[in-house]
Amino acid sequence: MTDEALPQGMVDQVQIFSMAQAGHQISSDLATSPNSNIAVLRIPARQDTQLDAQESDRILVVLRGEGIVAGPEGERPLETQQGMLIPPGVECRLTNSGREELVLFSMQTKRAAALVANVPSDVQVKVPIEFLNAKGIGSRIYAYIMDRCTIGLSPLIMEEWNQVSAVRMNCRYEKDGDIVVATLPERAVRWYGIDSLSDSDYALRTDRTRTRVRVDITPYIERKARA
Repeated sequence: MTDEALPQGMVDQVQIFSMAQAGHQISSDLATSPNSNIAVLRIPARQDTQLDAQESDRILVVLRGEGIVAGPEGERPLETQQGMLIPPGVECRLTNSGREELVLFSMQTKRAAALVANVPSDVQVKVPIEFLNAKGIGSRIYAYIMDRCTIGLSPLIMEEWNQVSAVRMNCRYEKDGDIVVATLPERAVRWYGIDSLSDSDYALRTDRTRTRVRVDITPYIERKARA
């Protein structure tokens, strides 16, 4: 069967798309499923677009044109046949620096991670921003339920912590000067049995990568035991 004879969309539950035509295709989506998305991203000359943080890796390859990608580590040029891999939790801004349309091939797999949506509690943890921002801080911070007395906090999704944590939840945060104030999810608070948490109720165990901290709530557990 030739490509022209193939019906558009699903073919025996396998979606067929053409890389040769991708750079000239008008529609953005080439193939999509509940678990992945393959698309074409177009940016007009001298314009830019924000690439929001995602839950999984995103791969972009320049099919035509040239641009500049600005991420946590600064700006880097992109030319035709070059690509980039954007890790989970990282935001970027992509600028078309040329005189013609910038066309990129985009691939993303939506892995089934242990991300649990949750409502915020009134329990907060304060972390100096320097402990977390080595690779930038995006729109969310993740809380990792690691063991009975340890909560991991990081703006990044890390497979190492996923494997040793019971669950991972996204939590709201705000910046107060040089401090990140993370509001723990209600489910996490219930899991640990926390009714309130003062600054003296936990200790921060920093990491040399400056992208994550372990919040040790042993002081809280001991205080509750004495009560």
